[in-house]
Amino acid sequence: MFPNAEFETHCKNKYPLRITLHAKVVDNGERGDSDAKDGDTTTKIMIWSGDQKRLFQKNAALRTECMKEIRGCLEDFKEKYS
Repeated sequence: MFPNAEFETHCKNKYPLRITLHAKVVDNGERGDSDAKDGDTTTKIMIWSGDQKRLFQKNAALRTECMKEIRGCLEDFKEKYS
């Protein structure tokens, strides 16, 4: 869906474990230009957040539901910011 996407991980050893997906959007006044340049600012937008257990393979039904939710959120994001 986003072939040039990069990711960062931030680990907090605090229970319950949650997964949160954020996107950084370059605010340079021009839509479609995703490369940050000097002077540009980025905005962090939450895409999805949920319990880590929902992504485990052993919870196949929850995992499938969760993956559909994430894909829907990513599609909404792509529609809004592309």
